[in-house]
Amino acid sequence: MTSDVASELASRIPALATDWAVNAEDLDLPYVAVGHLARRLIALANVQQALDCRPLFDDVEARLMTGDPAERNLLIVGFLEGLQSLDGRSGKPMGTAPRPIDESRVGGLERHVGGSLEAR
Repeated sequence: MTSDVASELASRIPALATDWAVNAEDLDLPYVAVGHLARRLIALANVQQALDCRPLFDDVEARLMTGDPAERNLLIVGFLEGLQSLDGRSGKPMGTAPRPIDESRVGGLERHVGGSLEAR
């Protein structure tokens, strides 16, 4: 995979693209880069309560459905799990206590990744 997935995803939200242009890190390490992107997205969403993230997540969903296994793994392990492991208030890593999963919001994603998102 040679594309800069983190920057491509950031470009889907104008405010995030602007933030990412200044704060992008480790673009040569895709998993680290999408983890940084997850933190930047949370930080921006905390500042801009009305931030429309749908274009970014529409892109993620399309890539999960059509991407090759390496891209799907990057999105799931690097970006989505990165979002899941961040504290939404601070954008910093959470403690070790598991967070409850909102079942109403993961059904569609489970269909696309072909598995269960239950806590292990």
